Amino acid sequence: MQASTSLTNAGASSPDLSGAASLFRLTGSLALVFAVLIGVVWMYRQWQRVMLQRTPATGLRILDVKNLGQRTSLYVVAYRQQQFLIGGSSNGLNLLSTLDSDPSEGEEGDPGTEAGTPEPPPSNNAFRNALDQVLDKARSPSQ
Repeated sequence: MQASTSLTNAGASSPDLSGAASLFRLTGSLALVFAVLIGVVWMYRQWQRVMLQRTPATGLRILDVKNLGQRTSLYVVAYRQQQFLIGGSSNGLNLLSTLDSDPSEGEEGDPGTEAGTPEPPPSNNAFRNALDQVLDKARSPSQ
């Protein structure tokens, strides 16, 4: 009987490592889940970047926006070599006028101008006339 009690006492005196092992296993699993999640997010962002580079440019640009009041604005929109004056309101968008695009007007301005002198604004009579017509309609009382 002495031998059996000494075996049970020896087992009780050794430290129980099952709690520490399960904690280590849980921490490792959590780290693995976070690593997989970060990898998926990284792959998704790389995929989006590749898809954005594949989409062709449409040539549609908004050149200027002027807010006229509550939910009312004017847009100058360019598509390829054409420009349009579009009015936006709570009722929707309306084509107000087709503008003459100035081919001499570049993205960066005229390289022949000096740096110290201000460049005069481009003369675009079609835009000015269309804007005057729109503003006259807005000022006159509706009948």
